[in-house]
Order: sequence, then structure tokens, then C-alpha cells
Amino acid sequence: MHSILQITLGTFAVLGSVSPALSAQAPAAANPLQVSPQGLFQNQPQGEWSLQATTTGGDFTQVFSDLLLTSKSGEVHQIKQVSGTGFLVSRSGQIIVTEASHSDAMPVSLRVLDRIGQELFQRQVEGLTDPQLSLDRDQLVMRTRTGVEVLDLTTFETQS
Repeated sequence: MHSILQITLGTFAVLGSVSPALSAQAPAAANPLQVSPQGLFQNQPQGEWSLQATTTGGDFTQVFSDLLLTSKSGEVHQIKQVSGTGFLVSRSGQIIVTEASHSDAMPVSLRVLDRIGQELFQRQVEGLTDPQLSLDRDQLVMRTRTGVEVLDLTTFETQS
């Protein structure tokens, strides 16, 4: 099963089709609202890199996606079969991957990959919700079971 869903204010696209009624109402927004294949909203600040995730398969425990990472300068990286339920991209092109389990009692896997898919950082986070990038896209802000944490995407140090 392959599906791509991207929503932009004023434009609605599903699998590459655009609704003229919606696109004629307002100009395209400068900051599109991204939706993961699992239906999670991921609003990313605009930056040098953009990320497209296409669901390629999965089961009750995992979802696999092919990722297409593109820079404004034209650099392109394709990473196949990444296990995850949510994806963000940092200013430097790092891919932040979250993989939620089917149970809120289980920790969420948080990984940071480089542009070719090599794992740079991995951590299990209990109660992770609402991961968002800072405006400069150098930090990941997230709610956890114990409060709010900020992960520096350069040093991988966490502040509470």
C-alpha cells in the first residue's frame, strides 16, 4: 500500500490530485502542514530541507516508509524501508523518526538519522507526545510523561 498525503492551506492533495475548488480559495501557504502516513499532523518550519514519506508496508507492530529528502539546492537522498510512525527534518537534513507502539504504556522510540539513513542517536521516551522542531530547526521539543524536554540536534543533550 502506497499513500502520500500533503495538506497546504488553500490546497488539498491526495496522491497527487488537487481539488480546484480548494486551491482557488486562497494562495498556497508558505508553511505547509505535513501529515504522516498514519494521520499525525507535523507542521515543520520552512528550511533548507524537505522530507516526503511514502508508506510501503507494515503490520500491527511496525510501519515502513520510503523517505525522500530534498534540499533547496537540489541535493536528494532516498532512504528505503524506514520503520517509524512520524518524521521531521532538521535544518541540517537530519531525520527525526518516532515510532509509537500500540500501547500508551510502552515508550516511544526516538531516533535521529543522517541524510543517508545512518542512526546518529536513539532513545526510548516514556509518554512522548507532540514532537516539534524549534524555529531554527536545531532542537526538538517534546512532551514526555514527566514534563517538557528539549533535545539539541547537534550535541544530542537533553534539557528538561
